[in-house]
Amino acid sequence: MINTMDPNCCVVTETLSSVCGHVTTVIKHHQSCELIEFDPYRAGGYDLKYLLDYHPWTKTRMASATITECKCISCDATENGASFESFRPPPNTWISDVFYRQISFALSSNLIADRRESWESYISDQTILFQRQKRFDDLFETAQQDLIAYNANSGDAGDEHALYHLNSDVEKAEIIRSFYDHHQNEYLLQFRGLKNMSMRLLFDPVNPTHLTFGLLRLVKPEDVPAREVCGICREIMDVENRNMPNVPEYSRDVQTSEFT
Repeated sequence: MINTMDPNCCVVTETLSSVCGHVTTVIKHHQSCELIEFDPYRAGGYDLKYLLDYHPWTKTRMASATITECKCISCDATENGASFESFRPPPNTWISDVFYRQISFALSSNLIADRRESWESYISDQTILFQRQKRFDDLFETAQQDLIAYNANSGDAGDEHALYHLNSDVEKAEIIRSFYDHHQNEYLLQFRGLKNMSMRLLFDPVNPTHLTFGLLRLVKPEDVPAREVCGICREIMDVENRNMPNVPEYSRDVQTSEFT
């Protein structure tokens, strides 16, 4: 599964090799990308940190991460007699821990176990967030189809009030999915940019961190300023409207005044 709202993006597919503990990153670059030969690990060197300093995160999308029960292709080649210097991975394929592999330093079993635990949690995060994004995409698609069907069936006899609400539904659904897509993508890439993929920064709807806060934007009703306008429905957030009964349950966590 992958978020593909922007067709002109680089797609990152990653696999943790549970035997050696290294991550293999394959980047499918879009045709206008100028960083095809950029190794996201060589600059970081020592660990799993995925370096994005020169690869715009707004043009990068993460595909579902996986775990494989074998060694990475670099360790497998070295075990079969190839030297680190002579090994050449497939195009657009990069492997973590450049420094350790260069000096033939094997990761400890404890470190590999820790990495697997973090990676499993990261995969779980991706699954939750991608499913949520899929719901927002489906909501937008449904709103579009409802509008198309109404126009096709009503012709020139369409009701202006009904047409306004259908167009409004499409606009709201687009705002919701675009807003969530932005913060979800930013979170996943920032998390991969951490040195040790700290599990304390993983997504938790109960305890937001500085990485995950953008995914929730939780606001208590009493904290909403008087006459504040909702960024999604454009309704004034007064006492009667603050509960937002017409907004789907799974979209409440993206309510914000950011678009006002």
